Amino acid sequence: MKIRNLLLIPATLVATLSSLTSCGVDRWPEYAAETELDQWITTVMRENYLWYADIPEDKNLNFFKAPEDFLKSIVSKEDNAASYIDTIYQQPLPSYGFDYNLYQVVNNDTAYNALITYVLPDSPASAAGLKRGDWIVEVNDEVITKKSEPKLLNTGLALKLTTGTYTYQTDPETEAQ
Repeated sequence: MKIRNLLLIPATLVATLSSLTSCGVDRWPEYAAETELDQWITTVMRENYLWYADIPEDKNLNFFKAPEDFLKSIVSKEDNAASYIDTIYQQPLPSYGFDYNLYQVVNNDTAYNALITYVLPDSPASAAGLKRGDWIVEVNDEVITKKSEPKLLNTGLALKLTTGTYTYQTDPETEAQ
C-alpha cells in the first residue's frame, strides 16, 4: 500500500505539470497590439523621466490600460501633472529615428548646431552611426538655420549630415595670468 501511494504522487505531479505546460499557446501577437503603447511609454519614461526610480516594476503594471490612464498610474507624486499625453498618432510621422536640441552658434544669430539627445535602435540614424551626444553642425553642406531645421526631423529624403564634437579650450593668455 505504501509503495502505491508513493508512486501515485509522482504520477499525479507529472500529469499536472504536463497539462499546465502543454496548454501554453503563444498569445503575444494578440496582446502586443493592446499593450504596445503602454510598453513604449514605460520604456521612454525609464530612459528620460526625472523620477524614473518611482516607476513600479513591470510585473506590477497593467499594460492593458488606455495610454492616458496607464501614464497616470506610473508618474511620480513629485510630477505635479507635468507629464501628460498630448496626442497619439495612429500613423507614425516619417522620421530618421533621432531627436535633438538646437543651440545657437556663438557670434552668429542665425546659425544653430543640433545636439543629438536620442537615437532609436534599428533606425536610419542608428544605421548611419549617429549617437547620443553627437553634434550636427551642417545639413547638406549648409549651416542649420530655423528655416532649414525641420529637414532634420521628417522630410524622408536622404541628408548629408556633418557631425562634430565640442571640446573645452582655454585661452593661453588667460591661463598665463
